[in-house]
Amino acid sequence: GTARPPRAWLDATGKFRWGKHVGQLAEDVAREDPGYLAWVCNEVEDIIEEDRDVLATWLKFRDR
Repeated sequence: GTARPPRAWLDATGKFRWGKHVGQLAEDVAREDPGYLAWVCNEVEDIIEEDRDVLATWLKFRDR
């Protein structure tokens, strides 16, 4: 299939716009389900780079 164009996965408040954790803050998901954030960062192709960077940052600092 053809790749979808990148889209925003997070809304302006940092909550997921769709998927398994829709309506949840990325910050909370980083603590509760870090594997999901890692999957989105590493495997999802239709995410805008800004959101990928935000999720990677939450993953990196989730234990601080």
